[in-house]
Amino acid sequence: MGKLACIGRLSLFSDLTNTELQRVASLAEKHIYQKDETIFWEGDSAHRIYIINSGLVKLVKISESGKEFILGFAKDDQALGEDAVFAGEAYSFSAVAMGEACITS
Repeated sequence: MGKLACIGRLSLFSDLTNTELQRVASLAEKHIYQKDETIFWEGDSAHRIYIINSGLVKLVKISESGKEFILGFAKDDQALGEDAVFAGEAYSFSAVAMGEACITS
């Protein structure tokens, strides 16, 4: 699926015109993450929204003692990080690829 189609399917961008969607898509980058590769870390400054084109992503928080707590999983056509980006906050969890994942950001 192309960047424009992937972005256009999200409710987050549903009110944009085709021209506006094309502009957003022109700014987006696709990246392939490998198994256990971190997409973003909890506490990092949120400056990108990540759209999962394919693959499975684990959403985790790490306790002060280093224990991992799984919050859930995200898969195809889901967006990550939009709340933190729009609020101007840091990511509140980490995102880790469970296998090969193609992600647009």
